[in-house]
Amino acid sequence: MAMVELAGTPVPVRASVGAEAQARQIAAMVARARDWGRSVFAMTPTFVLDVVGPQDWLDVAPAQLAYGLPHTSDKGDRLVVGAEPADFFDATARDYLRHADQHTRQALETAYGSDLDLGTFVDAIIVHELGHLYHQQVPFEFPSLWLMEMFANLVMVGYIHEVEPARLPGVEAYAQAAVQAAEALQPGQRLDDMTAPPNVSPETYVWYEMVLIAGACELWREAGPEGLRQLHTRFRDVNLDLAGIRSRLAYISPAAARIVDHWPALGSRPAPRG
Repeated sequence: MAMVELAGTPVPVRASVGAEAQARQIAAMVARARDWGRSVFAMTPTFVLDVVGPQDWLDVAPAQLAYGLPHTSDKGDRLVVGAEPADFFDATARDYLRHADQHTRQALETAYGSDLDLGTFVDAIIVHELGHLYHQQVPFEFPSLWLMEMFANLVMVGYIHEVEPARLPGVEAYAQAAVQAAEALQPGQRLDDMTAPPNVSPETYVWYEMVLIAGACELWREAGPEGLRQLHTRFRDVNLDLAGIRSRLAYISPAAARIVDHWPALGSRPAPRG
């Protein structure tokens, strides 16, 4: 493994040899997201950012994880990303596009080009993974996988809304395309059945994540930072079934309860921009 520690970065960084320039760019975004998160949670997670080239990926990432997919380490002390964005999401977006309405199709292609290069979306997923550190380092467990992922998605969506709003149309369009593809591609997938690979295919897992992002977009618009803070405090180490989770979500916001009530028909179409 040929990783080097970088000096003068706003967060601690290790990078593969040859990936130093990309690492500095990613570190700047991660630092912005960390500082924004401090304003919401009044805590600052500690971590090392690993920006990894293909030659080093298997030394730092789980064997089953495709190159470039952002993730946190098992101990919650490292944020691991590829020096180049994972291209896995491009194929899922093309699958969704066949089932998207005209508005969503146009928004996707405007954001990511006619070839649907989702590199900028993968950058946003880095903030989702940073979001996991805000519960891993308290530490506490959410009562379900889907709620934990909803929390991390809400961190990402909140950051985009408040710090990098130019990313928002593409994220909303991709999420809404997943909602519109539900019946054709993922029929009968229940919210409380969400599980992670290898128990489901990577495509099914990403579909769950994208529909949850659609719900997070609606929740942020309705509840904002206070909704995110309550999601962070009201579900710590409790054993709740779906009905119990819904009851606590309803206290936070009607939009939060709608994630349970309307699954998977979440969110609204991206608003026209410009």
